[in-house]
Amino acid sequence: MIFKLTSFLSAWLLLVTAAVAEPLPTELRDDPFKLAQAVSKRTFGRINTEQEQLLAQPELLKEIVREELIPYADYRFAAYKVIGQSELKKSSKEQRDRFVEAFKENLIVTYAQLFTEYNGQKVAFLPGALSDENYATVKTLIQEPGRPDISVDFKMRRNKKTGQWLAYDMVAENLSMLSQKEAELRGLIRQQGLDAVTDLLIEKNQTKIEFQSESEEAK
Repeated sequence: MIFKLTSFLSAWLLLVTAAVAEPLPTELRDDPFKLAQAVSKRTFGRINTEQEQLLAQPELLKEIVREELIPYADYRFAAYKVIGQSELKKSSKEQRDRFVEAFKENLIVTYAQLFTEYNGQKVAFLPGALSDENYATVKTLIQEPGRPDISVDFKMRRNKKTGQWLAYDMVAENLSMLSQKEAELRGLIRQQGLDAVTDLLIEKNQTKIEFQSESEEAK
């Protein structure tokens, strides 16, 4: 229930590279708290503006995720966490790059579908603090009339090469999205191998984005 109500927000999280949208200014990317607010504002603003087109062509949600969210997500770091150190050591660069690409595209599909649940919920940003110079937690509340507020924390990490911040995980009511991905895929990687799981993700990535009817949402 928690993720159904809030997962539309995680779309900008873990979420991939060929960004067509105008990049955010450097001063925003150097501050994890300003970055989170700017990405959220621009993404949901675009969804609201393009609502009519999205209802007619839900696949366009993939482009919003790709263009607005992924440039500010550390999806490679997240993918490597899912693979795990032991399997990383056994894999080749080609295998890792292929998995990262499939993982990225899987996140695009996953979060684009979750965006179909967005219906104007309010995102309130709370005061945050740096864990240390390289990690930060951006705290928010998801607010919807008639429902209790839901706490959602965005985990941010400073890129050592660029010095800029990227998001790598979302924790809703103490449930980590990254940990869920690890639980879902790491065991399969150990059992079937990295190539087989990459192929599985590529197959899943063919899923079409669809808005659910009211009767389906009620189930």
